[in-house]
Amino acid sequence: MKSQSCCENEVCAENTITPPLNYLTAKALYLRGMSEFNGAFDGNASRVDSWIAGADSLLRIKGIKGVGIEISGYASRDGSFEANLRLAQKRAARMAEYLKSVLPAALDALPIKAQGCGIDSASSLTEARKCLISLIYTAPQATPTPESKCVSDQSALPANQKESEAISEESYVDNVESEAPAKSEKQEVFAFRTNLLLPALNIGVELPIGNRWSLSADWYYPFFPRRSNHKEAFQVLYGAGEVRYWFGNRDTRPRLTGHSIGINGGGGIFDVGHNYKGHRGSFYSVGLDYLYSFRLGKGPLRMELGAGIGYIGATAEPYKVLTPGGRLFRSGNDKRFRYFGPTRASVNLVLPLYKSKK
Repeated sequence: MKSQSCCENEVCAENTITPPLNYLTAKALYLRGMSEFNGAFDGNASRVDSWIAGADSLLRIKGIKGVGIEISGYASRDGSFEANLRLAQKRAARMAEYLKSVLPAALDALPIKAQGCGIDSASSLTEARKCLISLIYTAPQATPTPESKCVSDQSALPANQKESEAISEESYVDNVESEAPAKSEKQEVFAFRTNLLLPALNIGVELPIGNRWSLSADWYYPFFPRRSNHKEAFQVLYGAGEVRYWFGNRDTRPRLTGHSIGINGGGGIFDVGHNYKGHRGSFYSVGLDYLYSFRLGKGPLRMELGAGIGYIGATAEPYKVLTPGGRLFRSGNDKRFRYFGPTRASVNLVLPLYKSKK
């Protein structure tokens, strides 16, 4: 990443050079009129995560000293200067809020300066809607870098730049006339998952409903063929559905990630036997569980870690096998089982599927 001063492509005023400063910079792009950071848009999450990792590693090098973090918000050239400046300021402020929630300790200890720098008239409309995030640091034999400040007075701009990004004060929605097509945004539509605690013996799907809710269904099938002599048996089929609520700022997180709680219910059948004796029947369950979901590296896969408590009710018919390989005979009255306590543990590997959205 190249060295970066406070404001790029802005009208700036130079000040006296302070001790040598260096800049490690990344950018986050925005949909027209939006001020919330959207990690799923245009590779934002990958760029910001790489910047965080790089900045954290940089500060671990002997002789490198962090000075602060600077966030510069921009808008495109459509519309009025005043509206664009407000939007640029909102983008910078909300990016600062997001970073404070995800930065590691070494970076979180640095002061964060968020500022709206108005318009970026030199970039394309899509590239102009951005925040530049810079780690300011000093290093041995660093080349002095002049400080700069953004000029937010419209009178300092050339006449042909005084009218820029068309956003009303109420809605902050950019004018789409004469707009080049925006880059496509990938939006998750559903996901497949499997619980690694029962490898290859279950499959599930998740469906996001807006940004805060989701529905899911899971099917477990540890159903092993009975031995021909009927001495041993282990056959279970179980299906469950779930409604889940996702916490946190959903405007800054990809769908189906972060902390969540869910209400689940399901039922199934079983046949479990040992040494020519066993029980077969049906059961049902209801419960409440907690789940945390996070991305695995820079790829599409996610991991979900969860645990839950609940109630299980079952009715079982006892049976015996009188002769090896023969028929199963009832050996007593039906038994009823009731249980309340821990009912769920999950280490889910998740594959999300996306669709492109203009």
